[in-house]
Amino acid sequence: MKTINDILTVAFAKLKVDHPTMTIYMRKHPRFDTEDAPSAFFVVNSLPVVTGVVETAYMNVNIHVDEIDPGKPDFDKMDQYTKSVITALHEYQTDGVEFYYESHGDENSYITGKDYRNVRFKVIAENS
Repeated sequence: MKTINDILTVAFAKLKVDHPTMTIYMRKHPRFDTEDAPSAFFVVNSLPVVTGVVETAYMNVNIHVDEIDPGKPDFDKMDQYTKSVITALHEYQTDGVEFYYESHGDENSYITGKDYRNVRFKVIAENS
């Protein structure tokens, strides 16, 4: 049986293998106002928060990137990371879990100096 935590753990592990130099968090991210906050990072989380056994779930990989200048997102870097995340996870299958890319959208943060892209995946888990 697969839970949402099992699914996120699989996605997290796959992204760590395919992006060994990227900082990747599961379900949380660091405060943006600290000196040690990375300039770019991924966050793997679920949509909606699901508990118990699942057969179909949705998860996100949020790609956070520093702005080039205040109010000017670094779309080139976000596009590069978006393509690499989709390449890593779309149609990836392991241990009875399958990932399918669905959509992505941008969010701006005028307070933190970071922008992020939310990359959404549909996940099918074979529960027996």
